[in-house]
Amino acid sequence: MNHHCQTGLAALLMTGLFFVLHPAWAQTQTQSQTQSQTQSQTQASGTSPSAPVHSTVLAVPLPAEVPQLRLRGSGQFRWFGLRIYEASLWSVADDAKDRSPSSAGRPAGASAAALEKSSQVIDFKGFFALQLRYHRSFEGSAIAQRSLEEIERLGLGSSTQRQNWRTAMGRLFPDVKEGERLTGLHLPGRGARFFQNDRLLGDIDDPEFAQAFFSIWLSPATREPALRQALLGQAR
Repeated sequence: MNHHCQTGLAALLMTGLFFVLHPAWAQTQTQSQTQSQTQSQTQASGTSPSAPVHSTVLAVPLPAEVPQLRLRGSGQFRWFGLRIYEASLWSVADDAKDRSPSSAGRPAGASAAALEKSSQVIDFKGFFALQLRYHRSFEGSAIAQRSLEEIERLGLGSSTQRQNWRTAMGRLFPDVKEGERLTGLHLPGRGARFFQNDRLLGDIDDPEFAQAFFSIWLSPATREPALRQALLGQAR
């Protein structure tokens, strides 16, 4: 392997997102975290030692105005068979509930197609949280830089905005170790609040930044559509 290849590989290994990888190189291991699926998997094969385990409560100190958030979906990201991180999405109960055509109480006249479409998006006018639980150690500066590159790839924000966002992320994002969690809380109309494990890191008070940042995972144009589908509870 020449020097340039070694340098490029090292740069990838320092990032916490890994969405820059070609789809042929990476395998997203996704799991929809509904109770029925978890129960059926457990009955069929037993609980795997590496299976994700979630509390029913998001373990970060939420502001008083934030309604109860519950797990909507999660997925594991692997690279060359290595576990990189597990992502989980938490949203308001009404957003996370089953919207299948057979659900009781669905709106009168709502078609199955319309209901399915509504369950495949996240409401940026509401509260939600995205949590990454890392299986590797990464530098905060590398996480910030890769986030910026993905935001730019999605075509979000102006050049000046993105530079300001890079500065804010670089100041706020910490280095993470294996087993640690980074959580981003979407504050509608205000921006985003970040936590390392259950410790408050701070806020980035910019609604446009918040939408751009969470779009890395939740936009239909994400590099990892299977992971997005799992986060939204739509894994097949």
